[in-house]
Amino acid sequence: MMRSLLSGVVAVVAAACAVEAPPSLVIRAGRVIDGSGAPARDRVRILVKDGSIAALADDDDSPLPAAAAVIDLGDLTLLPGLVNAHAHLFSSGACDPKLDQGPFQALRNLHADLQAGVTTVADLGAPAPLAIALRRFVGTARHRGPRVLVSGPVLTAPGGYPIDFLGRELVDAKAVVELAGPEAAVAVVRGLAAEGVDFIKVALQEVSYNGAPLPLLSPATLCATVKEAHRQELRVLAHAITARGYALALECGVDALMHGAIEPLADDLIAKVKDKRTPVAPTIFVFAAPLWGPKHLERLDRPAVRALLSDAARADLRRYAAEDRKQETLLPPFLMPGISRARAEQAVESLGANTGKLAAAGVELGLGTDAATCFDLHGSPVEELLLLEQAGLSRLAVLRAATWGGARLVNLHDAVGLVQVGYRADLIAVAGRPDLRLTDVTEVRRVFVDGVEQRLEPPGIFEGLELVARLAWAAMGR
Repeated sequence: MMRSLLSGVVAVVAAACAVEAPPSLVIRAGRVIDGSGAPARDRVRILVKDGSIAALADDDDSPLPAAAAVIDLGDLTLLPGLVNAHAHLFSSGACDPKLDQGPFQALRNLHADLQAGVTTVADLGAPAPLAIALRRFVGTARHRGPRVLVSGPVLTAPGGYPIDFLGRELVDAKAVVELAGPEAAVAVVRGLAAEGVDFIKVALQEVSYNGAPLPLLSPATLCATVKEAHRQELRVLAHAITARGYALALECGVDALMHGAIEPLADDLIAKVKDKRTPVAPTIFVFAAPLWGPKHLERLDRPAVRALLSDAARADLRRYAAEDRKQETLLPPFLMPGISRARAEQAVESLGANTGKLAAAGVELGLGTDAATCFDLHGSPVEELLLLEQAGLSRLAVLRAATWGGARLVNLHDAVGLVQVGYRADLIAVAGRPDLRLTDVTEVRRVFVDGVEQRLEPPGIFEGLELVARLAWAAMGR
């Protein structure tokens, strides 16, 4: 009876939310940054057909195609939609990681991302049935958020990261799966492939954030994981933050490194990253945020943040900041006890230095925020982009990382991330010149996914009810 009721709710609400793209659309842009790293181009006309970019031309006085819908962006700058290749959609951004996890927070996160110009987001660490249900709920170009890709659970060594950080309840909830050996790894990957995940995520961290040693996947287990994932045509994305983690990931042929390293990387290891053409998401801000956030509490009163976070989450962040003022040598124990402030500051410094070296070596970098964690919120990728610029990337290189680079991390670089013929029309229009002032990328005025302009108003009650129903249905094994 309950499953029948949930099925009916989902069907009715989904029918009410159907979206169709215009068969032919012309977008007239005063300026285009195409995501390749090339300089901006003025006065461009983009023809969109069936959700893809069909033609690009100078916007002169020649006749427009007959029967095409026309959108004139005036002086706005058009660029590819941002691609956030590392995120957690069910998390709130509070410093207590267990606070406000669930469907309504996921819905708020998706809306915040869309408002910020993120048109593709990868969720890297949730029970597979719930992550897949969320992906289906969003769909593509349905005004509910960016297109969603999912890894399902994090695969780790028994007792390994992130169990030390977030607790064994993650294992009970199947958000983390412990791999006992190569045979277990093969079985788990096959099961996730059958469920329909987009890629596999592994955790490679041999020391906890407070300095305690951690179990690490053996080379045999990791290599078996990668081999089976590739047999299933799935990419493997690695959580790795140390030189040892990087070396192990490269040895077994993982497809992308989803963090920068928090300790100095030797030149020969950076050369291996480059030689293996392994892209990297530096994720500098997620490590900087617990240090940065307590100094920027005014951010919590911004309308967008008030809409994103519950009163309880904002109160938690204020409590963290108050405790932070009392601590000298340690960070507040909200995340985990015993994290050295000096160690945290050194980690951020190493992340920036390593990012600059990776970029100089020609390693492809992409956007990943790891939101939402302590002061690292959805809908706010600009903090990460500013840190990439601070690490030595040019503004155009940063914008490339935020678009095509992010797509490269999740293997969509032949479909999204560029304003070029043949690419999907995932586009955003911003006020200002982000190639001159990177913060202008926050001035999002219009968003298109698959050629469909997205509504940027907050989600309604029907969307929330449908998502709750879908997740409940998934939790019951449907």
